Amino acid sequence: MSSKEPNRFIQHLRDLTGRMSSSGGRGAGLGLKLLLGAGALAYGVREATYTVEGGQRAIIFNRIGGMQMDTILSEGLHFRIPWFQYPIIYDIRAKPRKISSLTGSKGKDDDDDEGLLSWW
Repeated sequence: MSSKEPNRFIQHLRDLTGRMSSSGGRGAGLGLKLLLGAGALAYGVREATYTVEGGQRAIIFNRIGGMQMDTILSEGLHFRIPWFQYPIIYDIRAKPRKISSLTGSKGKDDDDDEGLLSWW
């Protein structure tokens, strides 16, 4: 790669930006501003919403006031103030646990008993 190739690339970039500003005029600049504004708005909405799924609950942690324990949010779409409020989402479904134990029988075969236990 010669030393003239990077300079030629930079010259092509300058020519391209010059053509966009002179031929497109205000329309290209306005389109770029609208595109950036729409992207910023979409990012803001994405950061300000969160979803609590079925079988879950959420509480809000606020950077200024701490935990808001009196407000328990149920399932659905919720809004928050980005960078100040964070949802902490908990699963509240009962989960079955499998427990195995040896029976206390003293015989020629020891039985393994398994059972399901619903746990909170």
